[in-house]
Order: sequence, then structure tokens, then C-alpha cells
Amino acid sequence: MYIKYLDNIHNLDNFLSIVKGQLEVTTSHKDNCIYLVKQQNHFSMAFLTEDARNFILAKIWDDMKAGVEFLDIDEILPTFYDAEKYKI
Repeated sequence: MYIKYLDNIHNLDNFLSIVKGQLEVTTSHKDNCIYLVKQQNHFSMAFLTEDARNFILAKIWDDMKAGVEFLDIDEILPTFYDAEKYKI
């Protein structure tokens, strides 16, 4: 599966795992990232909210199970943030 994030395309087959950032950096800031982990390093996808991170992670998982070949996160995020903003 390929994902597009911030105009970069990543082949998930090139990564060992996908990890949800969970560490609390400070009392008021959480790690709202998804990490695509390789052998020696990782690629970080940062989101504005924990809900956005969880939504995108669930979307990646659902699309992988469904056999979707390409997911454009750049296209999904503005709609998600608008829905969150207006509490839709």
C-alpha cells in the first residue's frame, strides 16, 4: 500500500511497522504522531490532534484490510479537521 502525506509518497512495504505515538511529552502536549518504522530509523507523520492521528491510523488499517493500494492523507485531513472544528 502506498500513502501520500505532505506531498511525499511512502510504500508501506518498505517499513517494518506502523507505531502510534503515545508518549506524553509534557503535561499539556501529547505525541500526535504515527511512526513508519524502518530498521535503523523512522518516518514521522505529525497531526494536530490525537483524534486526527487515531482516525488516520484506523483509516490506514481499514484500507490495508480492504486491499486499497493508495491512500491520500493530504486529501483526507482538511475534511477531518473541518468536521472536528464544526463538531460534525
